[in-house]
Amino acid sequence: MRACFAAALAALSLVASAGLARAKPMRTVLHVETRKRSLPQTNIELDPKGGGWSVSRFVGKAVYLTLSGPPGGPLGLEIRAHSAKGADRAVLAQLARRHDKGAVLGKLVRVTFAGKKRAALPYVKGSQAAHSSGCVVLIRRAGRGRGIYADAYVSAGARTRPSCKAVLGNKRLAPTLATLKIGYAHIRADLALFCKTAKRLARMKHSGKRRTMFARTVMAKMKSIPLRTAFDAIAAVADKHKYKLMLQAAKELGVAWTCPAYKRIVR
Repeated sequence: MRACFAAALAALSLVASAGLARAKPMRTVLHVETRKRSLPQTNIELDPKGGGWSVSRFVGKAVYLTLSGPPGGPLGLEIRAHSAKGADRAVLAQLARRHDKGAVLGKLVRVTFAGKKRAALPYVKGSQAAHSSGCVVLIRRAGRGRGIYADAYVSAGARTRPSCKAVLGNKRLAPTLATLKIGYAHIRADLALFCKTAKRLARMKHSGKRRTMFARTVMAKMKSIPLRTAFDAIAAVADKHKYKLMLQAAKELGVAWTCPAYKRIVR
């Protein structure tokens, strides 16, 4: 069963690393383990809707993920680790000017990013021929260890004013940002939903087909892509290893979890 989940996860990652455009939106699942990499541990999931993105992971010692748009102008997203400390604006200003000390900064704002309200700072930088407008978002402050931030950017005119709203609402970038999840809250919520469902399944006396339909309905509510992949196998295959498969999926995502109620419906 571990091999089954690992294969599913590898397949999703392969599509992401290749940056291929398909009829269906490609999905990239990124899970970082500090045992293997010198990055703050977190879980990142996103679905680059529409295709056309070039996806790179673990480029250098501070990068989790980069999305780059097609040729024609600046367009992309980076999620990186940082060591900057201080007030939010000072930290974000330092990160915004990482490559261009002359970047023009806007006012500190709060934006909804990856499901949470976060501090953000808009900027405009570049030469007259290649202006870009961006927005740096503070995801995790640096403390004893490094923090995490995101940098989204789009092409801009020479007179463009700094605006996070304009950058994050870009018609190419916004659909992908809407699928972005960072951290473990949505994973824990999905696991709680799974266990709650297991308790209901244990009380049901309906046929196996009815149970499968019920399980698939719950799967549609799950937000974590790798958990949905594992749960889909659970819903489709009725065997004694179902619970082990979900346990392994949670472990692969770095979340300790058990569901005693599910053992009662494993045959």
